Amino acid sequence: MNKDQEGVCAGCGRRFKGKRGVAVYRARTSCGRVAVGHDCTCTELGETEGGPSQVSDHRAGDRQHALHAVFERTEPIAWPPARSDKWELFDIKLAGVLKVELAGSVEKKMRMFEGLCYGACAEEFGIEPVGSGGGGNVEGDFGKSGLRRQRLMVQLRAEKKSLRRRWRQADGERASLKGLYEDLKKRYADVRRAEYQCRKRRRRRRESREFYKNPHRFTKRLFEEGVSGSLEVSKEELERHLNATYCDGRREEPFTGVAGLLRPQEPEVSFAFSELKLWEVEAVVENARAGSAAGQNGLSYKLFKYCPRFRRVLWRNLRVLWRERIFPVSWCVAEGVYIPKERDAKGIGQFRPISLLNVDGKILFSVLARRLSEFVMKNKFVDISIQKAGIPGFPGCTEHVQMIWESIQRCKREKEDVDVIWLDLANAYGSVPHRYLSFALEFFLGP
Repeated sequence: MNKDQEGVCAGCGRRFKGKRGVAVYRARTSCGRVAVGHDCTCTELGETEGGPSQVSDHRAGDRQHALHAVFERTEPIAWPPARSDKWELFDIKLAGVLKVELAGSVEKKMRMFEGLCYGACAEEFGIEPVGSGGGGNVEGDFGKSGLRRQRLMVQLRAEKKSLRRRWRQADGERASLKGLYEDLKKRYADVRRAEYQCRKRRRRRRESREFYKNPHRFTKRLFEEGVSGSLEVSKEELERHLNATYCDGRREEPFTGVAGLLRPQEPEVSFAFSELKLWEVEAVVENARAGSAAGQNGLSYKLFKYCPRFRRVLWRNLRVLWRERIFPVSWCVAEGVYIPKERDAKGIGQFRPISLLNVDGKILFSVLARRLSEFVMKNKFVDISIQKAGIPGFPGCTEHVQMIWESIQRCKREKEDVDVIWLDLANAYGSVPHRYLSFALEFFLGP
């Protein structure tokens, strides 16, 4: 983007002082959320020329119209390191801006919240350059001693090259030049050996840290093959694949239940519908991985981790959303990213999709999931001796692998046969009717 275009709204062409001005303007107007097939009118969000829009009231309006809105993908922010002094100062500044600027209904506050935060982050930290790997500077990676050795090696190579050139042109001084060349050669070999040993020790320390941090991921990386490739399918083929995989053809069919299914006993512990607590939000943010990809609004977990005042502002807004049972439309839209599963992948079957959702919405949904898990566990609706997946604190894969290993060893000792049956749904989300999910919630939580 040219410097002249940084302060220009892409929807209507209006000019502002900088990127922050454009971000604030797009957060307050409909320029940031333009419906398909319509021109930008830059009216206040939630209002149109004919009156309130359907997007303004998500509880009574048609949400399907809002879900067809185009959400523009923001450019990634060049976040500073975790221990940078910029975080505390920026936290104070951003909390003050949000305290003054946020006004109106909770839906409008959340839209302004995303726009103001992204604009302030882009102005403070800048946009990450395209193609940058985030490897940091050379001095931070290799240290000052490594830089000195590298510079010395470059200097010694240049001197060796100069001596070889002088030796070819000389007549009576070849013996002395050869002695100097051998000394430089030996010195260069010593410096190169020291640099190799230093790199080897550094690599060993890095691998040791990675192993103790996550042994499973480190070991898996040793045996898996490299993946690469780019998705080469047409838009029509991708749409057909998504419809066949994720759409529910039995969505409109009524579902009354399964014959002989016994309703569980009344829950002893009720579901926690109480106010959203600050410690719940902080627990989700603390356990989240800082390197997780940001959603379409560009806000990363890093912003919520390193800015406690800003996190408190988010908690206040989430508490109102929880109380009024409102979910912004931007939380219902995800960006699909396809990651290759094998080398030189091209077809749709060689990729696995992930959906990037906005982090602020993921925080609230994580609190809801934790409360639902506690409700199911405290009322003993799940038999943990059988069901392992989805239960926090239970390493289901490890236990199942250990059970299979013990069965194999027992059969080997007793010279018996062992039969193993693997059951897996080829398309779990698309093959199971979605009405089953709502039925299961009503079945356990009550109508």
